[in-house]
Amino acid sequence: MRFAGLKWFNCAKQDALRSFSEGGPSVYYVYLLESVSAQGERYLGMTTDLKERVRDHNAGKSSHTSKFKPWKLISYIAFTDRAKA
Repeated sequence: MRFAGLKWFNCAKQDALRSFSEGGPSVYYVYLLESVSAQGERYLGMTTDLKERVRDHNAGKSSHTSKFKPWKLISYIAFTDRAKA
């Protein structure tokens, strides 16, 4: 998957990682999942703990995604500002 404005994406990711490593504000991830078992099913979400959230989706802890598990992470973007995410 390619994004228009990939240069912007790289800057946003670097800013988020820098803020996180400096003990700054939380990082907000907007992520896209795709079902492995149900062709064409996708889910867009936001979280501050991406690895844990994907595990939760695959463990069936979300009523919106449990019927289409397992899921694979397609893409994500990191933000330091929740409103921008």
